[in-house]
Amino acid sequence: MKMTPNSIQRLKAIILGFAQRSLRVVSVAYRDFDQWPPAASNTTISLSDLVFIGAFGIRDPLRPEVIEAVRQCQSAGVFVRMVTGDNFFTGTAIAEECGIYTAGGIAMDGPTFRRLTSRQLDLVAPRLQVLTRSSPDDKVRLVTHLKSLDEVVAVTGDGTNDALALKAADVGFSMGISGTEVAKEASAIVLMDDNFASIAKAISWGRAVNDAAKKFLQFQFTINVTAGLLTVISALVGGTGASVFSVVQLLWINLIMDTFAALALGTDFPTPDLLKRKPEPRGVAVLNVTMWKMILGQSIYQLAVIFTFHYAGESIFQYHTEQQQRQLQTMTFNIYVWMQFFNQINSRRIDNQFNILESILQNPWFMFVQAVTLAGQVIIIFLGGEAFQVAPLTGAQWGWSLMFGVLTIPVGMLVRLIPDWLLTTTWKMFALPWKSFTSRRTEPATATHSLVPVMGLFNRCLGTRKQTEGEDAVQTIQQNAGAPNEDPGKSGDLAEQQLDLEGIVEALRYGTAEVNAGIQLHPDTRKDDPVLVDLRQMGIPPSQNPALWQFMGSQL
Repeated sequence: MKMTPNSIQRLKAIILGFAQRSLRVVSVAYRDFDQWPPAASNTTISLSDLVFIGAFGIRDPLRPEVIEAVRQCQSAGVFVRMVTGDNFFTGTAIAEECGIYTAGGIAMDGPTFRRLTSRQLDLVAPRLQVLTRSSPDDKVRLVTHLKSLDEVVAVTGDGTNDALALKAADVGFSMGISGTEVAKEASAIVLMDDNFASIAKAISWGRAVNDAAKKFLQFQFTINVTAGLLTVISALVGGTGASVFSVVQLLWINLIMDTFAALALGTDFPTPDLLKRKPEPRGVAVLNVTMWKMILGQSIYQLAVIFTFHYAGESIFQYHTEQQQRQLQTMTFNIYVWMQFFNQINSRRIDNQFNILESILQNPWFMFVQAVTLAGQVIIIFLGGEAFQVAPLTGAQWGWSLMFGVLTIPVGMLVRLIPDWLLTTTWKMFALPWKSFTSRRTEPATATHSLVPVMGLFNRCLGTRKQTEGEDAVQTIQQNAGAPNEDPGKSGDLAEQQLDLEGIVEALRYGTAEVNAGIQLHPDTRKDDPVLVDLRQMGIPPSQNPALWQFMGSQL
């Protein structure tokens, strides 16, 4: 029986139904030949006069952990996109099943994607969640465009055709089992188990390592500032022999702040909270405002206590004999070490949260280092004698030492209560007038810009507050919706006929667009969602723009 237009339409409807159920469709047909192999191996002849047997759908079931891994990535502020060669409807159905395709998202096929101009891609890229029937060039174009929007892009792939996109990305993930050697060579990380859930683990461990470095720097900056100022000032004021600490004592302090601190603070395991915060912007300063606040607060407290004991201790405690004065110097040293002991616990957090003991028992190295520090300090005080220039302390003197050490914890809590913006505002209040005053009093050719690198460094460390939060940013986005991209380097069509993107999106919003238009807006998208917005002018990566979170369902 010959195929009729009606039967073809019925088959297309069946195939569409299969695709919308996440099934990959395979059709089977045959043809008889008078002899084998055929006399003419012409593809056109071989594929003509076929007898259609039937079509069936094949399901490639999702791994059980994929949906949870996608959810974890989205919770961590990672915008997950699916770029596939599958049929448009199959790809969107699978993406929706995974939780990738959500309200506010756009799905598009490769031919439609290739018709987008650079300006249109600026509008679509922040919302593009699914790209089907894509070519290797489509993947590379999407990656490079996202990077031009200051996004940090990671790409997963296993085939040779993924190599260019893996190489173009900031981080390339290839598959260790099914991946080709070309893909592995082009990638930065090889997933040995071919499991998407490993990416969520990689994000968690990456943030843990980054936090570990910051914890160590926060602790070391504090001890470097205090130990350096104490040694220099006491030596200048009272002479070489009047330094707060002896050389051997400084060696013990240096061992605590370098070797012990690196081992204790650099070995924390990832916690679930690491995947509940947004990623840091590209090029962000290592030391943020919160860390500087803690460094300054702890330094001021420690300097005040040590200088008080060193210069006023004799009057406060009425120590006049040589033995009492040596005990006072030993107590000053003991107080300082116990401050570092407890500040090391305090440095386990680099944010404004109070729970400094979170997961502390899960890090045996931290507990080991603390035990070694405690035992070492006790042994030095009791048995150090002439070697460490210390004298045994009384019970009351040990009490003073431990009290001022423990006070490091509540001091840290008080510092965390100080708003970060207050420190930033205070710095700008003093730094900017000084910069302006210096510029007016110096010659333009020499010293006018002498403070600019310094100011830039401190401003970079303190950061700036971007007005992109809340309803104000939403209004800004709605005002910029559809605004033209004035970047001359981004002009020019990628196809002969320009796509009427705005018209298609409006039709999709109200359900009047063609089903096979090659572009789809998620049906749960809100009616007040501007969708097409030029975010290049906002100054932050689109995926981290808080004004869009309310429109993007669970994706942001």
